[in-house]
Amino acid sequence: MKNMAIGCLLIISIFLAQYFISVNVDEGQATDSNASILIFVAPLLIIGALLFVPFAQIIESKDGELTMFYQLGALRLRQRKLGKVREILLEQNELRYYCIRIRMSTDEVLEIEQHPTLDFATIRLDEFKYLLEAAEPNK
Repeated sequence: MKNMAIGCLLIISIFLAQYFISVNVDEGQATDSNASILIFVAPLLIIGALLFVPFAQIIESKDGELTMFYQLGALRLRQRKLGKVREILLEQNELRYYCIRIRMSTDEVLEIEQHPTLDFATIRLDEFKYLLEAAEPNK
């Protein structure tokens, strides 16, 4: 998701740079060398800075309840409580990927990850089970 956002910013910056250069050419003005460098370098610096800012979708377990949110640096965006976990499943989908799914107490099923091999999917399933069991308050 982060890479898609950075790619969109790069495309937008290329179009903006092309627009500013074409406006100057249409008006018959010479493009200042400092301005032309700034048009190309400033978006690249901003995109480069964004590469170092953590941006991820996080699923967190507190007191047996799952919470999902997006993290941008230290900010939590779109925080949503999902409810209590009933079971963790390992199933195969129609494309023959091994999917780790979580069945909530409301019978809603969330697909967390897809893996092409059973070995790695089993390892990740065990990690999820361990993390969710460790987060339960009664244990």
